[in-house]
Amino acid sequence: MFEFHDLVWFPAIFRDALTEWLRVLWERADACKVLAPILTGVLSESGATQVIDLCSGAGGPLIGIQRELKAASGGVRVFKAVITDKFPNTDKLEELQRNSGGVIEAWLTSVDAASVPRNLNGFRTLFNSFHHFPPAQASRILRNAYEARQPIGIFEIPNRKPMGLAFSFFASFLGVLVLLPQMRPKKVAWWMFTYVLPVIPLTAAWDGWVSHLRAYTPEELRAMTHDLSDSYEWEIRTIELRDGKFTLTCLLGMPS
Repeated sequence: MFEFHDLVWFPAIFRDALTEWLRVLWERADACKVLAPILTGVLSESGATQVIDLCSGAGGPLIGIQRELKAASGGVRVFKAVITDKFPNTDKLEELQRNSGGVIEAWLTSVDAASVPRNLNGFRTLFNSFHHFPPAQASRILRNAYEARQPIGIFEIPNRKPMGLAFSFFASFLGVLVLLPQMRPKKVAWWMFTYVLPVIPLTAAWDGWVSHLRAYTPEELRAMTHDLSDSYEWEIRTIELRDGKFTLTCLLGMPS
């Protein structure tokens, strides 16, 4: 099955709306409070000096994670993040860089998550994007990090639990209607294609439902990493967010 914002021909005005909605959704899920210590822990254990965020879209939870860490450390700059994408939204990535206080760098050329340039060294992260890749390509993403001896973290809210599959379409549709006022920047087209002609809610609902259908289970993730264990360690965690309203699946890998 397909998701609209995976398609090359999908109009940028709708693609950008969906990636921005996903960024807002990360904040609503309170995932940043959970992710912040996980990221700092992997950076510390692996010796990596920066985060290389793949498939960044509108930046995902990185700004929120940095905010959590700054608050916890009394404003100290904690780590640098480089945000990348296969189809980079240059305006959005540059805006994130400007507003980050020097902790985020925008990489404006296309980056394939399965073939990361060798000069991009650091803790590779994918937030809510791993399920977009079919099994063979998803395995190549993990193998590419393993062969480059770089740590990697996969963080996914979609899952194939019955409740997620049953309600994701309607929840995503209503979610866009409710969260649009929090999306930035304010675009007249986004409002028109949400409240007048609901193209954005319908595409978000479809993509949200398909995301749950395509999500990898912990057992499937474990099978993908089975042959990637030579001096490299993998860990899978399942974390409940917002009193069980969301489930976060984490796959963490790093050189021994």
